Amino acid sequence: MLEAVVDAPNPLAQTARAVNPSPSVSVYTRHKNNCSKNSEPYWKRCNCMKYLYVYCDGRSRQISAKTRSWEKAEQTAQKIRASFDPASQLQQQLEAKSEAARMELIVAINEFAKEMARLNREDATRAKYRLTLSRLQAWCRIQALPIHLLSQLDVPTVRRWINSWEGAPTTRHNQHQRVITFFNFCIEQGWIKENPAKKIRKVQPEQEETLPFTPEQYDALLEATYDYDSRRKGTNRSTVNSRRVRAYSFPNLLTFHDAPTSIEQKLFVMYLEHRMRAFQGSFHASPDYALWYGWSEMQRDLTEIKEQAAELRRAHAASIKTMPRSEGALQ
Repeated sequence: MLEAVVDAPNPLAQTARAVNPSPSVSVYTRHKNNCSKNSEPYWKRCNCMKYLYVYCDGRSRQISAKTRSWEKAEQTAQKIRASFDPASQLQQQLEAKSEAARMELIVAINEFAKEMARLNREDATRAKYRLTLSRLQAWCRIQALPIHLLSQLDVPTVRRWINSWEGAPTTRHNQHQRVITFFNFCIEQGWIKENPAKKIRKVQPEQEETLPFTPEQYDALLEATYDYDSRRKGTNRSTVNSRRVRAYSFPNLLTFHDAPTSIEQKLFVMYLEHRMRAFQGSFHASPDYALWYGWSEMQRDLTEIKEQAAELRRAHAASIKTMPRSEGALQ
């Protein structure tokens, strides 16, 4: 509301203090200059803005009622008068608590579902929440004293429901988190004061350790590549046998420093160190660093790799020339 503190003497304020020194709220009309009732501040039926004169603790102020209707201004004044009365404030608090205590669980769940739809959550996410909350409803119905109200779900009650869960630790952990989210929504709406599910510790999810392949598994992978190659037409045995050294015909950066050849070791340094320097220097607007410590090093790596590759090709060509004709035909 717009508020204006009265500094100059106000005849209306002086009259109100003289008649009623206790806290009071009065409605009056602030007329326009061309209003025919300009001299009558309590005239109700004109279309001029209505204001409130508030007197409390020996101080007075004028507040805009933000309406041209006398009836609506009176409603606003009544709310302010009620705030002066401790008994009225207590009554409002009790009514608010009573209304929250009467909130039904099914109504709260439906409102939560509407909020999830409004926030455009994924269908899979909404389905998981529906499943979890439907399990909560089903459990509440089969209790000796069926649970219908949200306020009945205190910490001991929610703990009994959580203890009845079955399934893997990860499943129970995720379901517990969804229950916490639901009760957080209920707190935001003012239906409950605390989150009962948050006071119960969650089960730690299972985290299986990722292990490397065993020698048997690695051999099985190699054998699978041989079967794949054997289905290709025109594949000779020498090509297949050459695959026993590796299961792929290209460098694998995921081997990191365990790469089996010097060229692949150089490629590993080129990709994970020198390439990253070039990227970091460019990202931080340092062209000198990006050039000399990144791009230049990558060019040197590439030249060395090309030189080694040329040497390997020359050695391979020389070995073919010295090989008997019958063996060379298989290459």
